[in-house]
Amino acid sequence: MARIPLVTREQIAEKERPAYDGFMQSRAGRPNIGPYSLLLHMPEMAQRLEALRIYLRAEASLSPKLQELVMISVAREMSCAFIWHAHAAAARKAGVRDDIVDNIREGRPLANL
Repeated sequence: MARIPLVTREQIAEKERPAYDGFMQSRAGRPNIGPYSLLLHMPEMAQRLEALRIYLRAEASLSPKLQELVMISVAREMSCAFIWHAHAAAARKAGVRDDIVDNIREGRPLANL
């Protein structure tokens, strides 16, 4: 059971439903788990953060490999298991070497990036 219950569209105030709908449409095909399930309690903020996520993932100049390297590095530094597990495989798929992913996970120094 979640500590904070999931919110449904019917529980959202009528004036916030367009933001809720926009957020849900932008997330089509991706599960609303982790932080996304919490953001739905504040649909306008969720929609704005989703726009930022889309910009950083699709429009910024960082390569997917570097994006995933940053994600797992921050996840490890912050001891965030959810983000680590969500991105470790994606980092490997994006081209981050296995030894680098393993060293980040174990908190060992990185060599030959």
